[in-house]
Amino acid sequence: MSTNVLKEELTDIQEVIMVYSPGNAERKITERSAVQKKLWEIFKLGKIEKQLSLHK
Repeated sequence: MSTNVLKEELTDIQEVIMVYSPGNAERKITERSAVQKKLWEIFKLGKIEKQLSLHK
């Protein structure tokens, strides 16, 4: 896989913030493709996601 394809796949991963009420919001990563899921595992992005969710 070329670096350009890797960059595109990783760039397409998005985060949404769902606001339910003032002071009550949740961060979620949008649905990922099979390639994005594999890259997620390879680069251990779950750790980063957890760290970001601590900063609400």
